[in-house]
Formats: sequence, structure tokens, C-alpha cells
Amino acid sequence: MSSVPNVVRVALDLESIDPALERMLTDKNEIDRWSIPESTKRKASTMVEYTLKARFPTFDASEKSVENGVLYVASDEADFPRWKQVAMQGFKFDLVFSDVAHSIDVMRRETDYLIAYEALADEFVVMWD
Repeated sequence: MSSVPNVVRVALDLESIDPALERMLTDKNEIDRWSIPESTKRKASTMVEYTLKARFPTFDASEKSVENGVLYVASDEADFPRWKQVAMQGFKFDLVFSDVAHSIDVMRRETDYLIAYEALADEFVVMWD
């Protein structure tokens, strides 16, 4: 996926970014930090942007460089209004991999927010864990 040019990857997860993944990224810029009193998340929630830089060999033995954005939001799954903040920045999800709490009510709420905040691309795929 890192070879696709001109895209921004957006991740929303309860956990902070994995250190191994973060080492692959550059230009770290923390956009926001907040706490949710009733959250199960022990650390503060964060919204951080990065740059993913990659080089790939091509068929003619040259190399192709790709530079893309990554937005990583670490927050409680109940913090769906944070998705509005992401959507208001113009991001549209074309792939949603959801491993949100295994509850039909939470899954419905997640879907309702994706639709209400117009956070889905014209063509998209949703996968539930």
C-alpha cells in the first residue's frame, strides 16, 4: 500500500501507534491531545500526522519514490465525534477495517457516524473483525 502515490492513510485506534510502524514514518507532528474522563484508554488520546517515504524498484530497473501522509488518531472507540474532526479536514475513507468493540450497538453507531460525517469515499469497503 505504500507504493500508491498521493494518498493519505487515516488510522483510528484505541492503541497508540506501534513503535515499529512509527519508525517507518517521518515528520511527526502532533495536532491534538485530549482526555476522555469515562474512557477505558489509560493514556491521553492523540491525533498525529506523519509522512511515509518509500522507494520502490520499477520494471526498467530505476527507482520510484513515493511520499504520502499518515494521520493516526489514538482514541477510545466511543470518541466517534473525533471522526467528525477527521472528516472536516477533507479525509474520506475508502477502506475501513473495524475491530471496534464486538457489540452490534457500537458497530451501528460507528456506521451511523461514518455516514453522518460524510466520511466515506464514493466507493468504499468496510471489514469488521
